[in-house]
Amino acid sequence: MALLEVIRSDKVQDDIRRLLTPLTFDRKALLVFVSAFIVSSLGFRFEINDWQTFFKIDSIRRIIRNYSEQFANFMSVSGDDLSPRSGLLSSHILKNFADDSDIVHCLYTLYAAAAEAEDYDSYLADLRVELMRYGAIEPMLSEANKHPMIMSYYNQIRSVRDTVNNSDYWLQVGIASTSYDDLDGAQIAFDNAYSRERKKKEPRLRRIDNYYSRFEMKKAVAEIDSDKAFKLFYDANVRLTKQIFEDNNRHYPFKTSRQFVGVAARHFDKWDDDQKNQFLDMMRDVRQRAIRYRETKGDTSPDVGFLIKETAALLARLRAEGSA
Repeated sequence: MALLEVIRSDKVQDDIRRLLTPLTFDRKALLVFVSAFIVSSLGFRFEINDWQTFFKIDSIRRIIRNYSEQFANFMSVSGDDLSPRSGLLSSHILKNFADDSDIVHCLYTLYAAAAEAEDYDSYLADLRVELMRYGAIEPMLSEANKHPMIMSYYNQIRSVRDTVNNSDYWLQVGIASTSYDDLDGAQIAFDNAYSRERKKKEPRLRRIDNYYSRFEMKKAVAEIDSDKAFKLFYDANVRLTKQIFEDNNRHYPFKTSRQFVGVAARHFDKWDDDQKNQFLDMMRDVRQRAIRYRETKGDTSPDVGFLIKETAALLARLRAEGSA
């Protein structure tokens, strides 16, 4: 935290801006810097020859000489290795000093290079997987136009090799679309994810199920027809609660408590008594599962605690309204 405070100080901000400005007039140098910050924030390191290959540059060392002050401050050049000095600084620079369009361009370039080489280089195969993950790329972009930039990136990489037929690609598009309430786009993406995954000899649907269920709960909140909303929410909740106690389910579904609140606010008064009682039973059940999960797993996750607290408050409120 102390380092982050130093980085955010006005003096350091001014120094970073002064040092980075000359790079904006040299496209290749800028792309090398931005890409180095990207892979550093993802936890990867590459040699000088790799950077020359990624961007088809004749000599990275010439760039190092031309921008010696910038490299001395931000990069560690040791033998054939070239990497940013600080992962924290990398993330900060991407967020505050790099242009979103340049970040997307570099993400695409790195993804294309990794996809082309993944069959014979496992390190680049790992990089390609990370560069596809919504959770990995989302923090790099500014808040101003994050959603269109993310979708622009996913649209660009779709044509790289066989990405269009990769079920995880469509899953990540579905997650991104759901995050920004593009429910129509999310539906298309999840349909494509299921379609691609089911074509495999041994399809693994659980991870898609998890995120699709969260999407369905969000869709239930937005649904105008309260009967359709109930069906959507019921199916999603059944699918999610089955996964709560699975040790290998690191994407456990306790974030759903927020959707209970949203669905109740939008539809509860419009449901018949049977639907209301089923909804209350679902809430009681998932709350008890969360309490049992916390006790058996020793889990102190904010999501688990939030679900327990919010469902208790919602149950109390709905019971009070029902007896009024």
